[in-house]
Amino acid sequence: MNAYLAGSPLARLGEWMVVNGEQTGVNPRLCAAVAQAESSLGASPRAQKLHDPFGMTDEHKNYASFKDAIAYWFTFIRRHPNWAPWQTGFDIQKPLPYCATNVDTYARNVTGVVNSI
Repeated sequence: MNAYLAGSPLARLGEWMVVNGEQTGVNPRLCAAVAQAESSLGASPRAQKLHDPFGMTDEHKNYASFKDAIAYWFTFIRRHPNWAPWQTGFDIQKPLPYCATNVDTYARNVTGVVNSI
């Protein structure tokens, strides 16, 4: 995981993703894939400002660090019933729970990243 994140703002947080994945049962590769799809692994200006590589916050809330955002993301995904099909496995036929546009492209991109890690 750290090799995939190398050179990004999320570098060296791969182990943190794995630990959170083990604690929640959510595949940590999904975390990295969503961060890639939403913010180029935390590189977007908005992600930098809010410490939010997942696009989950608005301008009025931010996390203290990317590490805090990652921990919250795992908790959120684990308890959100619409994410159940995507927590541990990937089925491109199952729509992502929050992607309102380009669902097929988004699902292919996320699945591709998961499979490449």
